[in-house]
Amino acid sequence: MTFHQWEGVKPSDRSHALTGTGSLRLGRHAKRGCEYSTGNCAGTGVGTDILAARKNTTLVNIFTDGLKTNKAAGWAVRGIHAGQVLFQFNIPFARRASSHDAEMMALAHASKLVAETMLGKRSIREFRFFSDSTSALTSIFDPRPHPSQQASLLFQSNMHHLFSERKDITGRMLYGHGASTT
Repeated sequence: MTFHQWEGVKPSDRSHALTGTGSLRLGRHAKRGCEYSTGNCAGTGVGTDILAARKNTTLVNIFTDGLKTNKAAGWAVRGIHAGQVLFQFNIPFARRASSHDAEMMALAHASKLVAETMLGKRSIREFRFFSDSTSALTSIFDPRPHPSQQASLLFQSNMHHLFSERKDITGRMLYGHGASTT
């Protein structure tokens, strides 16, 4: 699904338009996770996309995760292209931030990294965001006032800039955390 197709979808219907996949987590807090650099995602349902992407030089997969502990919140972002890590960040956030805030900021940060990468590497024509938060995937497109609205505005601005500059690309949002949406 291209991001252009999202414009005509009401925010309440967007979660139903997401493509499903298996469980994924990012960072050292994962109990069931993937070795994204090797594509070893046995039992998660994500491995097929990862392994296919290792040979596909026109695709970048972006994995995001937000986390809230009793001390603080934070997020992680990793981009994989042709089996190589393009970028990877683990960002501490704020003590009073929620898990949802961290998930939203992870998507916003990832959108900036994807825009920079794809504007600099014309050979990449497709990207996929993987997130384990359906609420963040839905909220990130919501133009109405809501918590973490700044993350939504950053994400939308970065995607608008990318799609304005590159008409030849597609992007997908994929949900993964033990269940799927269709």
